Amino acid sequence: MVRTRAVPFAVGGDHSIALPAMRAVAKEHGPLAVIHVDAHLDTSDDAVWGDAYRHGTPLRHAIEEGLVERGQLHQVGVRAPWGYPEEGTLAANHGAVLHDAEAIAERGAVAVGAQIAQTIGAHPVYLTFDIDGVDPAFAPGTGTPVPSGLTSREAISLLRSLAGIRLVAMDLVEVCPALDHADVTAHLAAQLLYEGSCATRASSSWAFTAKPNPRRRRYERAGGAFVRSLRRARYRVMQATDWGSMPSSERWRSPWR
Repeated sequence: MVRTRAVPFAVGGDHSIALPAMRAVAKEHGPLAVIHVDAHLDTSDDAVWGDAYRHGTPLRHAIEEGLVERGQLHQVGVRAPWGYPEEGTLAANHGAVLHDAEAIAERGAVAVGAQIAQTIGAHPVYLTFDIDGVDPAFAPGTGTPVPSGLTSREAISLLRSLAGIRLVAMDLVEVCPALDHADVTAHLAAQLLYEGSCATRASSSWAFTAKPNPRRRRYERAGGAFVRSLRRARYRVMQATDWGSMPSSERWRSPWR
């Protein structure tokens, strides 16, 4: 998929999925600029939980394996207590830039995003978004919530301010439906993925500087046909069930809402 210059989106689930995804993308694009939205640093080791590979360690391994360009790790929304005093040393020594939750509150998500985009320049970007970077008031459905995080508006504004970056992959992780309320976390996660896809389209001109890839065109045609078929199916269902003429008080009962 990466070789065809498609932009993969991974959805989870445990944040440990970010490591193999970064390995695959870096194999094609070289060391990456990484935008890491999270309440936690994710650079811990086995000293805390006794496991070197888990959802709190993917950035440590990515740095140690050379997947992250020096000076191009941008951590946003971090506010959780550190597991031990040296937890942030590895990233700091690698030139990571930390935009904690206080920076977002003081400077604004748009300003922080614009600074990140300017610093990244033309580097290939991997965006990893842990939903617990958002305040649990807006995203309760996650396993390690931390108060005083980004609002949903700030999270969306942050991604919109990144338009124009050379996004080569994105993941959105740590959504736990069993802990969600009225699907608010799932709805936000879907919106954030949509915003990421918009950033991809805004920066897509870089992908066509290489020789046109017929396989990519087939994927794009197939994807467009699939979306159109879904729209036609939805229209036929709405006609068959007369959904549009239902009283608004009854529409919520419909499985096609």
